[in-house]
Amino acid sequence: MENYIFLVDNSEFLDDLSHRGYPVIDAIEVFQSIKISSFIGSDDVVKETLVTSYVIKSCLDLGYNLWALNGNMISLGWKLIEPSDQAFDFFIAEYVGLMFIRSSLYSKNAWNKLIMLRVKAMGTSGDFSASLKQKNFVCVLAELLENRAGVRLGKLNDGMKAIELGPNTSNRSISEGQSNVLFWSHGMGSDSVQRQLKNMDLWLIDSDSSCSAVVCHQKQ
Repeated sequence: MENYIFLVDNSEFLDDLSHRGYPVIDAIEVFQSIKISSFIGSDDVVKETLVTSYVIKSCLDLGYNLWALNGNMISLGWKLIEPSDQAFDFFIAEYVGLMFIRSSLYSKNAWNKLIMLRVKAMGTSGDFSASLKQKNFVCVLAELLENRAGVRLGKLNDGMKAIELGPNTSNRSISEGQSNVLFWSHGMGSDSVQRQLKNMDLWLIDSDSSCSAVVCHQKQ
């Protein structure tokens, strides 16, 4: 996959990725730089949503279209195909936690004037924070966009093929379905995820955290 950025809140993982030359953003540093004097609690989903919203804002301001993926997901191709439907600037596959945002004057205005205000407000609302249990940042942003900002969302469900990682998942099931993304449940243990990805030749990190393979893509 090309032109990506990792948003990381683990200092050891952050250092490891950056030393390998991957583009990373320190989520903790970004969060601490955001001035919200009355921020309530330490809910990880609230913090993740707040930081991700600021990163998305910066990308839109720079004129970039972007995909937002949860950490429990990997792309199975070198590039995710952008939706062709021009009737929407915001698209979502909520069941896997995947969002596409097309940069336009409308999307920038909607994000800057509506979403950022509501994201900040949710960080200072104990009731809202309590309602976020078991949700990921994509679900939260979709709710803010559709229900609180009145933005129409396109659906990625029809054009996006996703397969859930499990005991019966194989290379064959992925290739036959021409899947775009592979995802796993948040409750799945890291050892189980690693073992199953290894079985599918999708785990490229040795036990000592050094790379065991480098995948290169020819420029188009």
